[in-house]
Amino acid sequence: MAKAKQKAKKKLKIDNWDLHQKSLVWCIRNHYRIYPQQTPKLEWEIVVEMGVKKAIMEEKYKKGDIQYGIYQTLKTIYLKHNDY
Repeated sequence: MAKAKQKAKKKLKIDNWDLHQKSLVWCIRNHYRIYPQQTPKLEWEIVVEMGVKKAIMEEKYKKGDIQYGIYQTLKTIYLKHNDY
């Protein structure tokens, strides 16, 4: 019997740790709260809060990729407000 070949899933990795640290510190200092939230379908989405404003990002992530999603959100917010 031949075993079914399974394709190895490529894990998303953070490519620039320097930018990740800068964006994390900047978001904390500017009162952004960024955290994962589980959906009823057992997927994860990113929630961004600043004061009373709250936004839920459209993209869904699996459990193993949620850290990459948080990184992308931090990077997007940081680059929107700063020149890198």
